[in-house]
Amino acid sequence: MKVLIAYGTRYGSTEEIAARIGQILHDAGLTTDVVNLKTTKMKPDVAAYDGWIVGSGIQMGHWTKVAKSFLSKNKWKFTDSTKLAIFLSCGTAKTPEGRDKAKKDYILPLLTSFGLQNARYDAFGGFYDFTDSSRVGSFFKKIMKKALEEDGVDVSAGKIDQRDWGQIESFAKDYGNFLKELQK
Repeated sequence: MKVLIAYGTRYGSTEEIAARIGQILHDAGLTTDVVNLKTTKMKPDVAAYDGWIVGSGIQMGHWTKVAKSFLSKNKWKFTDSTKLAIFLSCGTAKTPEGRDKAKKDYILPLLTSFGLQNARYDAFGGFYDFTDSSRVGSFFKKIMKKALEEDGVDVSAGKIDQRDWGQIESFAKDYGNFLKELQK
């Protein structure tokens, strides 16, 4: 079985998640293509795949344009939306309660508007890089540092990783097992 993992990322956190999901599915015997929707020249043909995972970072409550556009343009091609999985990476999702809020606020409305309610989905915490070499602009760094400090997070290390890699691995394994069951 062949799985497309297409994602939009602003600073690289979603890319790392997509790569890890791709590796887990590959290790489980599935063929995977991990595609950055912003940098790829050829947009993937979803009809060439048996399953699809679409990921996006959330910033200030918004999906990346490329991930949202990809879902919108291909919604009619996801003939069996049970084979579609969605994931987000955002600061809201750093706790179980925050994950539920992120799903409710950012995933469910989009799936409903695109008619993809049967898709699987999850929300993962974010990654913040406040170092000088970071691609994040100084204004956004300042806002995020303040928000994290108000939540009691020590930002002095420069890099804050709030992603739960065990949760990400479970999401990937569950999706891979689901596709394999369909193949039987």
